[in-house]
Amino acid sequence: MAIPVLNSAHPVTVPSKTYDRIWVEEVVISAPDPNGDAEARVKLRRFSVAAGVAELEASPGEWVSVPDILNAAETDADLALVVNALMAYVAKVGRANDIIQ
Repeated sequence: MAIPVLNSAHPVTVPSKTYDRIWVEEVVISAPDPNGDAEARVKLRRFSVAAGVAELEASPGEWVSVPDILNAAETDADLALVVNALMAYVAKVGRANDIIQ
């Protein structure tokens, strides 16, 4: 599966380079309390491609937060699809490692 290319809403241009694409550098899902909800944080960074080589912008990137993803998934079909697919894969990996029944 190829990594999808996301276009930047605000490209940055420096001499000879335009950072017009977005790289999803990091995804963190935190659910510290089984009685509570979960939060997702996604780190996005601009990058440029020249001569087939990708180069990340020097900036540290930007974090986007999605609070209360389990509650939000009840009304957002796209988020529900992601949460269900992620949990199905976690269950598969957990079974393969004899952690989940």
